[in-house]
Amino acid sequence: MQYKVVKMQNSSSMCMVCGLDNHYSLKAHFFETEEDYVVCQMRISDIYQSYPDRVHGGMVTTLLDEIMGRANMVHDPEGFSVTAKMDTHFLLPVPLNEDFYMTAHITRNTRLLYEASSELILSDGSIAARAWGKYVKTSLDKIDKHHATHGVWIYDTDYLVPDFFEIPNTVES
Repeated sequence: MQYKVVKMQNSSSMCMVCGLDNHYSLKAHFFETEEDYVVCQMRISDIYQSYPDRVHGGMVTTLLDEIMGRANMVHDPEGFSVTAKMDTHFLLPVPLNEDFYMTAHITRNTRLLYEASSELILSDGSIAARAWGKYVKTSLDKIDKHHATHGVWIYDTDYLVPDFFEIPNTVES
């Protein structure tokens, strides 16, 4: 499926998933689409290994949590949130050093919280993991009272924003 990119989201300075200044970060970049999805293309190196040649399941959960936590920003760029509940289903191993994709979108939205779903899709279209989550909406000021001082939220001007993502058609595992 083709997703047209309308915007790249900001990154954090020290986040373990997107942190631009964190040496150990995955340096993930997240994009909003015309269809109100958040999408990401990733490749994980062997430092996040579980069993040989597999990404650790905790890292898979972390990635799916991150992308669902960003879903609210599609309609509210200042729409930060914290995870209240999350359910992850592991369907296939995620191989190390191979491209994969993640997608997320809001499935229910209220004034105080939202629910989202996400998928991790391998390069052959197989769905390796799915997650659902409930997120409490909050402000950046409530999460980090000093964000203005240490520049927690940064637009990565060095990253080339793609026009679209071509994500393989999904195949049930």
